[in-house]
Amino acid sequence: MTRMIMSGCILVTLLVMSIFSCMTVDRNCREIEQSTDKIWELYTSGDVQGAKDEAAELEARWEKVRSTYAVLVNNGRLNEMDRVTSRIYYLVENDSRELHSELTELEHISKGLRAGETPKLTSIF
Repeated sequence: MTRMIMSGCILVTLLVMSIFSCMTVDRNCREIEQSTDKIWELYTSGDVQGAKDEAAELEARWEKVRSTYAVLVNNGRLNEMDRVTSRIYYLVENDSRELHSELTELEHISKGLRAGETPKLTSIF
């Protein structure tokens, strides 16, 4: 009977951790997507300083959650996010034409990361 209780506790713990990690990744990826939209809106409206501030905040937010994601998500998926996130601030600062494509790429990577970590029947079985 003790083995059954311990096994049940382990399964419940794994289930709770899985739900928590899925919710964390989903929430943070949505914030990143919203931030990319906000950066582009600020940049196109002519508020370059506001776009730089938002880009710096995006980079700081990513650095903060990156260490958590390293435990929850396959590290190979995070390298692209690292690369693109680190470029956004400098693209805004230098008035680069590549800003929109990089923001779009970051948004797509974020959506892919979120979709990959959300459990679905097709990904479980």
